[in-house]
Amino acid sequence: MRKILFLGLLFISVLSLTSCMFFKMPENKTTTKKKDTTTIIKDEETTTRTISITTLPEVNSKLETPIVVIDNLGNVTWNEIEGAIHYEYIISTPLSTLKNTTTETGGVRLNISESITVRAISQDEELNSDYSISKTYSLISEKLDTPVVRFMKGYAVWNEIPGALGYYYTVYKQDGVTKEYSGISKPYEYVSIMPYNYITVYAISGIEEKGDSAESLKAKNTITSFMPTISIDSDGFASWEDNIQTDYYSYSIDNDPTFKVIKGNTIRVENSHSIKVQPVYYFEKEDQYFTLEGWSWSNEELSTWATRDVVKLSIPEPFIDSEKISWEKDVNAKSYNYKFVGDSTYYNTQDNYIEISRISGTSGIVIQKVGYPGFYLDSDYSEPVYTKKIDTPMVTIDFNGVASWNNIKGATSYEYIINDNDPQVTSLTSIELNLGDSISVKALSNKYLEGDYGITKTYSSTSIEPLSKTRIDAMSSSYYYNQLSSYQHGAAMKEVYQSLDLGMYEFYSSYKDVSNSEDAIFEIRYDNLGLTNDDINIVFLSYRNDHPFYYFIKGAYSYGTYFKIYCEDDSLLSNSRRLYDKSILEMLDEYVAYGNSYENTVDKIRIVHNLIIRDMEYAYDESGNPETENFAHTIMGPAMYGLGVCEAYTRLFELVMNTLNIECIFVSGIGVTFLGSEPHAWNVIKVDDSWYYLDMTWDDNMSGRDIATYYFIKSENEITYQGLKFSDQHIKDTTLKTPTVSSNPIE
Repeated sequence: MRKILFLGLLFISVLSLTSCMFFKMPENKTTTKKKDTTTIIKDEETTTRTISITTLPEVNSKLETPIVVIDNLGNVTWNEIEGAIHYEYIISTPLSTLKNTTTETGGVRLNISESITVRAISQDEELNSDYSISKTYSLISEKLDTPVVRFMKGYAVWNEIPGALGYYYTVYKQDGVTKEYSGISKPYEYVSIMPYNYITVYAISGIEEKGDSAESLKAKNTITSFMPTISIDSDGFASWEDNIQTDYYSYSIDNDPTFKVIKGNTIRVENSHSIKVQPVYYFEKEDQYFTLEGWSWSNEELSTWATRDVVKLSIPEPFIDSEKISWEKDVNAKSYNYKFVGDSTYYNTQDNYIEISRISGTSGIVIQKVGYPGFYLDSDYSEPVYTKKIDTPMVTIDFNGVASWNNIKGATSYEYIINDNDPQVTSLTSIELNLGDSISVKALSNKYLEGDYGITKTYSSTSIEPLSKTRIDAMSSSYYYNQLSSYQHGAAMKEVYQSLDLGMYEFYSSYKDVSNSEDAIFEIRYDNLGLTNDDINIVFLSYRNDHPFYYFIKGAYSYGTYFKIYCEDDSLLSNSRRLYDKSILEMLDEYVAYGNSYENTVDKIRIVHNLIIRDMEYAYDESGNPETENFAHTIMGPAMYGLGVCEAYTRLFELVMNTLNIECIFVSGIGVTFLGSEPHAWNVIKVDDSWYYLDMTWDDNMSGRDIATYYFIKSENEITYQGLKFSDQHIKDTTLKTPTVSSNPIE
């Protein structure tokens, strides 16, 4: 029975290594590296660091309560509270409440009439401060909107004006007596107006800025002047002129004594029916509809009708920019709900936008239209938008000059710059270049914040020839091959190893495409050689560790009757492998040239160690975890993107050392620090007939200096960092046999 064994790019016995150990040390490393500014240190001494730990003083009482200040633009700030790790604030409106946290002492902006209260948060929840006094943003610096006054059975009502603290109104009586009232009235409350009297209203704010007076309205004459006139189009849509004093109309079909209410002035019903329409006023405070005095029904016989369906509001299409998430305003929507993806809590807003400064996190935000009760259904929630940058495309250029990049989630199109020309936009993920052209690409989206341009790539060559087998052998190690002799079935294991070596060179040098990742690029029958599955595992690990140049070998193989090797998904196409090979060899030639400029072996090792640290960055995925994609675990990552995890550091260093004729091997196991332990990889290198440890990854993570050497050519008993030996922090896997490391420091 055929079995499949999946192995990661590093192996600890049969366990796979899908992520790589890369513990952060106490200091932060500068992420930007520049080739032309790095000084290579030829003679460098190990530096001992003392780590001091500061103990925070005990806090036995509540934190002080923040004092909140709101300026005339609605910007909110508060004083910094000693001992606070962050601040929690609540923004309240008449319809919703939003709770959020921030580490800043401000950066929040309110809309008019919104209130805010803030408290300081301690490491100990019981010591959190009290909430501050609630402050409301009510000051405005421009003229208020003008109220729209309506009459209802002898009463005057008007709409609420944002920012208004009260309303002045003047009543003109029939006998000519005029009386002005102070701002005691509120919108939607009754103000008694006798028929034939007039009224004007204007709003006042907290800083005495007044709006314009409403148009003077005469109660009875105004309300008796409006009767809708219905017109019908060929599709059966009945419509009538709108009245400024009402947004609502009742309608009856075929003189039905019951009526329904609609917002707007258009309706579509079934065929061969008659309709009559009457204006009504919606009194929001009591959620009731009223027929106004003097307003009557308007009738029209209809000859052609279409079928009327229940109206559900359309799904909003939100768009994000650097300041806000916005969507098109819908006159049939009463308000809008929004919530974070995966959260049942939703918030409501009257605006058709959300300021990004009021929300936080990278979760998606979805929007819903809220319909007017009785005649519009709520919409479904929209597709999410995200308050984070869209990913940056990774560009590759094949040997026909076609620049292509990965499809970015959420991208609507891509913007690219060729040479120094103006930016262009395309919906494709590839474009053809001329020889010598350089290109940089970024993703565009209306669902994410604007992203960054990727690394500029240049189309500089059209062909590359494979290296000779002799050259490949010189770039490889034979250490693990030689160890096979010490196993029980060593001779047969070496036979399989040699066949695999010929097969891999044939595949590499042929530059042929692979149809799919399930097609084996090498297979050999081994059940007739007396080998066990464990023997095949050792052969596979030994070969991959000896041959860092063969980045295309997949970290999975199948066994049973046949031992089969597969190609990584990103290397199935020959043009891709040619591109990777070209970049790898250019990088390798540079490092080897530097190494050969020194005569002393330690100096050769040091210059390569320093150059790799200069050029590489540790590879993380979107979630901040070690990258699991193949490129980050092979020499392809450093060559193409300057990125990689511990495997990439280790295999690249081994490749350069082998090419410099310095014996160096790849070792896997467990890395241990004060943060814990995880799978890890490092090198063991031979200097003056003795073996020593070397860890490129951890030296690249040490900061405070451009180049660290805490893990550079270390003996078995040598103290490296925080008083620990190299071997205490690097526990070797015992599946493969590794050299005995010297007990004496390098001279």
